[in-house]
Amino acid sequence: MNNHDTSTLAGGNNAIRKREPRIFEWMDKLLELVCTVLLVEIVVLLFLNVLARYVFVIPLHWADETVRYSFTWLSFLAAALAMRFGGHMAMDLLTDALPPRASRMTRVAVEIAVILFLGALVFYGYQMAMIAAGQLSSTLRISMMYVYLSAPVGAAFMLFYSLRRLVSFLRGNETMALKEYEVDQ
Repeated sequence: MNNHDTSTLAGGNNAIRKREPRIFEWMDKLLELVCTVLLVEIVVLLFLNVLARYVFVIPLHWADETVRYSFTWLSFLAAALAMRFGGHMAMDLLTDALPPRASRMTRVAVEIAVILFLGALVFYGYQMAMIAAGQLSSTLRISMMYVYLSAPVGAAFMLFYSLRRLVSFLRGNETMALKEYEVDQ
């Protein structure tokens, strides 16, 4: 079994890289699946709620709250997927204007700053979720801890992807994006 991937980098250069560990691939697929399920759930519940409210005149209050909390989770988890591909908005006018070595150092410094911020978000987000553990949601009567955990869990995934991107970049990858060949397909 081949343990290397041949991929086309930006500019058409072929590069041979080691395949990612299977656990990373499974985690990526699981995150994509969870985001897909959340998005489908949101669409279905919104449709059913509109139907119930305007056709049957019976609003589903629990559906509103479920959609709100599902969207919160979806936002943080989808942000992690965007981090995986370097899909977050970036102002790279300055780094592109710098000489290659300075540009590379600036990108590394920015990624380290992002890692520090995400580490703080995981730490303080978890603390906030534990503080909210005693609060119950108004309709579903679930602990608000589960809603507040979306921030540190999403930030933990973003931190994981950011660290992977930084290691890949330091090992000679041309871009901070992981698996850039998938983006072009």
